[in-house]
Amino acid sequence: MLRNRLPDELGGYPDPKRGVNLRKSAEDLQPDEAYLLQNCYYDAGVRKRFGSQRYSTPSFGNFRGLGGHLFYQQDNTKHRLIAFDTNIGRVSDAGVFTTLTSTMTAGYPTSFTTWPILDSCYIANGQDRLRVYDGSTVSTI
Repeated sequence: MLRNRLPDELGGYPDPKRGVNLRKSAEDLQPDEAYLLQNCYYDAGVRKRFGSQRYSTPSFGNFRGLGGHLFYQQDNTKHRLIAFDTNIGRVSDAGVFTTLTSTMTAGYPTSFTTWPILDSCYIANGQDRLRVYDGSTVSTI
């Protein structure tokens, strides 16, 4: 064992066997639940988790992604939302991209948040009016 180094079995995060729980607050989560999962961890730099791989290979041309979100509805329907250029779209399990709206201001980071009470996802970029996605359409508030 190296000096002043935490052993690996104590320094790792346990796998969240119950997965992501978006319904409870962070204080009410069980020890094997998570409110955020990522494929990276920090160990003297950001490193990719072992065993992870690219899920699909959608191409957005020369545009860089400005934000993304995995939105679960109350009936467990999931929507992978992504923002790039002036578009907000949905990516299916097969990697097929569907444009939901093309009216965002280009070049601004886009934030998504799920509001489970109304079963919707709110979208903001700090420049345009707030938008809401209800599982089928994006509308302006």
